[in-house]
Formats: sequence, C-alpha cells, structure tokens
Amino acid sequence: MEASSGSGILIPIGRTGSIERDRSLALWLVGIAGMAAGSTSFGAGIAFVKSLGA
Repeated sequence: MEASSGSGILIPIGRTGSIERDRSLALWLVGIAGMAAGSTSFGAGIAFVKSLGA
C-alpha cells in the first residue's frame, strides 16, 4: 500500500480525505465542548447564587 508523507508522518493514501475531514471538524468539536462547559459553569453559578438566597 502506498503512503503519503506529510510532515514526517506516513498516512495511507485512502485515509487522507477522512483525516482532513476530521481535522476540519475538530475545531467545531472544540467549540461545542467549550460552549457546553460554559453553560455548565453558568448553571452552577446560578445555583450557587440561589443557594445564597440572593
């Protein structure tokens, strides 16, 4: 099987398209994970403030 060498890493030719797709989706996944963490922190903050009675 042939391999393409990009930045010193050997990748089988048939996998390069899916790796590029995964790389482009990675930014979206990081953004979604960040938004989920932010909303969780926001909810925890609201619950904390309510527990203080404010």
